[in-house]
Amino acid sequence: MSWTLTSSEAIIRRAGASASSAATSSGAIMRGFADDAEDTFCTLTRRDWKASPPVASMSGAVITAVSGIAAMGIIEYDDNGWASIRAQTKLDLLRDEKDRIIKQLSEEQNQVFP
Repeated sequence: MSWTLTSSEAIIRRAGASASSAATSSGAIMRGFADDAEDTFCTLTRRDWKASPPVASMSGAVITAVSGIAAMGIIEYDDNGWASIRAQTKLDLLRDEKDRIIKQLSEEQNQVFP
């Protein structure tokens, strides 16, 4: 199921201005990145967020992590618009942010939200 935990706008915003227009203008490519990111996020946090969407207080973190995962895919899909060091820096920043959010959300005490 597409677009449950993120939006195309969030993905494009996270990928940045240098993201490939071939990727960001294709509904099929964007949907594929979104689906892969949502599945990856659920696997890494060991929770099916698509079946049980996050409460409002957690939705921002979930959207940030999922859109960041998808944005990494877009950057890796076609990095010709990027200077190589800028692309790597952007990927590192997105990865660090994703890892921090997933660590927090996957901790057992955070598995059930009020």
